[in-house]
Amino acid sequence: SYSIVISPPETDRSFIHCPGANDSFDPEAVTDDMLRGAALLHLGYPPIMRQTYIDGGVKLARLYDRAKALGLCTTLDMCGFDCQSEAASANWGQVLSRVLPAVDCFLPSCDELALMLDMAVDSRPNIEQLQTLGERCLDLGCAVVVIKLGDEGLFAMAGEDAARLDAIVDGWGQHAGQCLTEPCFAVEAMGTTGAGDTTIAGFIAAIVTHAPLPRALSIAAATGAHSVA
Repeated sequence: SYSIVISPPETDRSFIHCPGANDSFDPEAVTDDMLRGAALLHLGYPPIMRQTYIDGGVKLARLYDRAKALGLCTTLDMCGFDCQSEAASANWGQVLSRVLPAVDCFLPSCDELALMLDMAVDSRPNIEQLQTLGERCLDLGCAVVVIKLGDEGLFAMAGEDAARLDAIVDGWGQHAGQCLTEPCFAVEAMGTTGAGDTTIAGFIAAIVTHAPLPRALSIAAATGAHSVA
């Protein structure tokens, strides 16, 4: 796949994207033998990987179910999509209801999540709106949701099921029922392309090095800040 990112100063970015071979990626191509011995399964951007949503998320859910059965921690990232595209006609509520029960950490942006769940939020959502979004994700089955807020940082909620992560990262269960926030680090921004991806990479690195949840959020924000700078 490839993307052209149009990023004028003081203006939100626009994307021209060609999914290329990503549209033919089949979740069932990831075999149990590939998963065995891994610590974590991460998948990013189902909205631009056609085979992950065209069946309502059935194959994607199977992949995550198999990963959990093999003892892996699981994370899932999302991306925005053109409201005129095929992805826009998918039932994302259905996809998430199938997949999230086997997702330990769900990592969408606020805009992506509001679009997928057909929920109205402000351009700079207040804490009540974020809690409503977070609770919806937890109700759909994930253990922890981390919502990216652009230059406002990160908002996280841990569900009552967060203790299932204690087998991988000791102590996350103690945050069950809590909301956590992490502001952005103050840096001179040179460009924001890739900042969300590196933020998530920092969060995943924190998981596999057994960082506590508040520390994982801080590492994620710091990694994103390095990218922006």
